Amino acid sequence: STSARKGLLKKEVEFNLLIVRSNRDAEKKVAFATNVSIEAKHAQEFCDNYSKRWGIETSYRVKEEFRIKTVSKDFRIRLFFFLFSVCLYNLWVLVNMIVSLVARISFGKPLITAKLFGTLIYAFQIDYG
Repeated sequence: STSARKGLLKKEVEFNLLIVRSNRDAEKKVAFATNVSIEAKHAQEFCDNYSKRWGIETSYRVKEEFRIKTVSKDFRIRLFFFLFSVCLYNLWVLVNMIVSLVARISFGKPLITAKLFGTLIYAFQIDYG
């Protein structure tokens, strides 16, 4: 169990520091900080299961890149922008899945970044005017 200071509040925070073998390289160790009480014999299993959450956490962060910023107070506009950003995000995930299937590459990390996807969408826009 370890403690750390949190921000300007200088509030003590208790957590457990787990150091386990890396799944990618058996020669290396990785560390996890958690507030969950874990017995030493279950530390490796806990960290293996928790590491599967990285994709989920990353998806929340990446969704912010698709979010359209607005100062409008009109609920309809805000809802449209939100739903449009969800559609763009889902299209990005689908494109990455198709590319990885066609290229026969395991789908671990997105091959097309969100920024590149946005650039491609912008580059291929059609002017109907």
